[in-house]
Amino acid sequence: MILPHFALPGICFPRSGNLACLLVLPERSGHPIYEATGRLPIPALPPRQRARIDTDLAGKFLLRQAERFAMIDQTMCHCVSILNDTEPEKSRRPVKAISSLSAASFLSICRRTKRRFSRLPMLTRLVAYVAAAATLNAAPVEIIPPDLRGAVQPQVAVAPSGRIHIVFGKDNAIYHTTSSDGRVCSPPVKIGELEKLALRMRRGPRVTATDKLVVVTAISHADGNLHAWTSSDIGKSWQEAAPLNSIPKSAREGLHALAGDGRGLAAVVWLDLRGEGKGLWGRVSHDGGATWEAESSIYESPDGHICECCVPNVAISPNGEIAAMWRNWLRGSRDFYMTASRDGRGFSPATKLGVGTWKLNGCPMDGGYLTFSSAGNWLAVWRRERSVFASDASSPEKQLADDAMQPVAGFAGKTPLVLWETSGVLMLQRGTAAPARFASGAASASIASGTEAASIVWESSDGGLKTLLFDHIR
Repeated sequence: MILPHFALPGICFPRSGNLACLLVLPERSGHPIYEATGRLPIPALPPRQRARIDTDLAGKFLLRQAERFAMIDQTMCHCVSILNDTEPEKSRRPVKAISSLSAASFLSICRRTKRRFSRLPMLTRLVAYVAAAATLNAAPVEIIPPDLRGAVQPQVAVAPSGRIHIVFGKDNAIYHTTSSDGRVCSPPVKIGELEKLALRMRRGPRVTATDKLVVVTAISHADGNLHAWTSSDIGKSWQEAAPLNSIPKSAREGLHALAGDGRGLAAVVWLDLRGEGKGLWGRVSHDGGATWEAESSIYESPDGHICECCVPNVAISPNGEIAAMWRNWLRGSRDFYMTASRDGRGFSPATKLGVGTWKLNGCPMDGGYLTFSSAGNWLAVWRRERSVFASDASSPEKQLADDAMQPVAGFAGKTPLVLWETSGVLMLQRGTAAPARFASGAASASIASGTEAASIVWESSDGGLKTLLFDHIR
């Protein structure tokens, strides 16, 4: 269940998105729930969370402390009382309210000077710390409004500033939403529409971002081209560029990948059909995707084609090395291979991942994932037969799970995170810990690494509601 507030044992914090750091206690603890909101309305509580909501001495206390340190502005707040099944009774009156977007923001403001924060009463400091920690352990956030439910194939990227960018598709339309903290997302903006948009089975839009430019790519099955859009105002408006494939219809398989280092280097790869078989082609940008160098062939199989419908991958290391990964087709085997480049033009000889092989007369439609840690160590996760494996520079192959598929990977600081699908459940392995259930009714996860927490977005059908969810993972 997606709750409209943070859930901690005995303590909760509002997730209305406009302000935070007010003490909130769940009804089951014997205390009423206290919440004050600014410009956003208090969200309706689900039936199981019926409660009395009112301001209280604890809330007023924290507001007084905020006012002392000039961290408030004048807003209009609602005091709402929910009793059983009756409609909320609203009384409007002006009060002072914290205008922070999240508890983490409040804590950041408090700590701008050590002297200010140290002068806060112990209870206030404790609440601020707990609230900040809660923002990294809150319930998943639904990132789309009800009219866009049913959207699929979400992808996430994080700019150096920490701003989160998410793209997804519905029917033939491509959408973008953004968030500064992962708790509140902007209303989705339609980037554009493509006739017969390539969508589902790892087909769909891709995104990467610097602090100045956001780039989104997608493929049309109708014209067979890889399209690109850029935004210089964090997604409010979009401009379409020329197709990234110079040969019309050569990208018609609809499978591609996009990556960036956040500082201006970006790379895109796609399955290309300009020759007699399918090969891997790519392009590189040095200005965040505003302009692109000429396209080039990355790999051509000596057997005529690579795997026909497994999505390729591309990743960029902190030192600017560009690595690509794809499922090959050699002598009847469909194994993963990897190559790397310093400039995006000349790539190293392809290297096979794993020690086993998969003889298969068909495409498994499972492209794996490639990523780099902040230290520059690469990590590849992929599927062979019914098992998911991981490879890195120190280990050619490590089996992670049976009866698993569609793995993705990223890093939360130095900790590797791997997610995969098992019978409609999204599983998560943190580092060397045992795998654990991450989400039910989940599929098509996308992950973006972070210095403290990774950003995850996925399709959810839990409870029969088809939507897109976001969460942070430490």
